[in-house]
Amino acid sequence: MHSKEQILKNTYLFANKEVPCALISAIIEHFSNFDPAATKDGHVGLMGITYDQAIANGHMHIRMFDPNTNITVGVNELQKLVKTARSRYPTAKLDDWYMLAISAFLNGGKITSVSEISRKIWENCRETVMKKS
Repeated sequence: MHSKEQILKNTYLFANKEVPCALISAIIEHFSNFDPAATKDGHVGLMGITYDQAIANGHMHIRMFDPNTNITVGVNELQKLVKTARSRYPTAKLDDWYMLAISAFLNGGKITSVSEISRKIWENCRETVMKKS
């Protein structure tokens, strides 16, 4: 059993420059409320990854609910999406890059526009992320 405290502690193992701990935690809270067995609209686990995302990151679907695998895949996907948003919109602000990446993460990897949900997720972690940038 993984407690919220353990999960939050583990986010430091997976965080990087593009995907800080606060963003990981905000997405976990949105998708699963820290429940590794969560399922929602085809998304599973802590970060709400999809079967296609797990396979694309070299993980078998049977490991999608494993918290470490789920966070690894989610962070890898977010990192790719932040980099894509930055290269596609080089004059945009940091806020916009993150909101586009979060929207794309929620939308199966398609960067289109910023959703209201992505704004809420970003607002939940923005202050912490901006302090560390």
